[in-house]
Amino acid sequence: MLLKKFLYIILIFCSTSIAKEQTWTTTTFDYYWNTIFRRNIFREPILFTPFQFKVGQLTYGGSDYWDSAVLKTDLGMILPVILDSTTTSFDIIDSSENRSLLFFSVDFLRANLTNLFFYQNYLDIQFGLGYNRLSSTSNPELPQSGAWPTQLPSGNTRGGYRFRPTINTFNFNSSISMQPTNFLMGYIYHAIGYSTGRLYESTGGDYYLSGKGTSEIFALGIQAVYHPKNQPFSFFYGIEANLQRIKFLTVEDPSQISHISGLDLFAKGIAISFGTILGGKRTSGDHAFTNLINRQYEEAVLGFEQFIIDYPEHSRKPKAQEMLNFSSAQIPYQQFRRGLDLIDVMHIDSAAIWL
Repeated sequence: MLLKKFLYIILIFCSTSIAKEQTWTTTTFDYYWNTIFRRNIFREPILFTPFQFKVGQLTYGGSDYWDSAVLKTDLGMILPVILDSTTTSFDIIDSSENRSLLFFSVDFLRANLTNLFFYQNYLDIQFGLGYNRLSSTSNPELPQSGAWPTQLPSGNTRGGYRFRPTINTFNFNSSISMQPTNFLMGYIYHAIGYSTGRLYESTGGDYYLSGKGTSEIFALGIQAVYHPKNQPFSFFYGIEANLQRIKFLTVEDPSQISHISGLDLFAKGIAISFGTILGGKRTSGDHAFTNLINRQYEEAVLGFEQFIIDYPEHSRKPKAQEMLNFSSAQIPYQQFRRGLDLIDVMHIDSAAIWL
């Protein structure tokens, strides 16, 4: 009974002190914002993307094709093929089915080189190499009007030639990604490269009308990330809006059978992606931040101390130190609350220790 009276006296004298306890989140909105959207503020940057595969279906047109929405496939006023002065019509690609392309690409060795100079996790900026292939899913016959020969003068063509672009590209690419949560990542992507391909394919598998030029890709996408436990790598998969431009600077027509003298193709569509990354995981600092906003200050202190040891060059180290100092100052209040909780369940001896 004497101990209980002593505890009540402590409570009376400490009532003004406990009122001075501070919390990192001051409103309910602030609490849920930090819980949902700031869980990764101390995450590791993405250091390396060993590979990323993409596959999708695109449609193409001329230089005005990007003016319409991504999923709109109507051919504009400008053709994607450049014709010679003897003809102006190429109506075989008026239908979107005859302007459909299968898109496949693989990016590899994409690294976050900026972290060699400034170790930060606000944005992950990566540079790498890649290969992609565009192949037409249809092979319409050449125009019936005008002189569009389908055979070589030598007569060695196996079947008649049809219009079926197939383009291979090797590129240098870059991406900027942002990871607002542990399992969600958004990014923008750009690639520029060297392209080669053929525009004609015969029914027997012969190719003709080869070209060489440049390629440029723009993409905007979102990815879901899966982090296996106790593994240094993670998997991701996602979807993106993809824009591509291929321009053949030269087209080889040694037999002079085609009216096509060049290519300026603008493609757009949707692609899905899959790959692996190194980095991007939550750290001890993120777990400490979760403890901080839940008023578990002792646990938060241990987490922030470990983060500062593990990541001495991290750009958010000053923020971690600020949160560490705040958590240390609030530990007595956590201990006092723990004592109050023990009084509620009548564990008086244990409550006396904490108080």
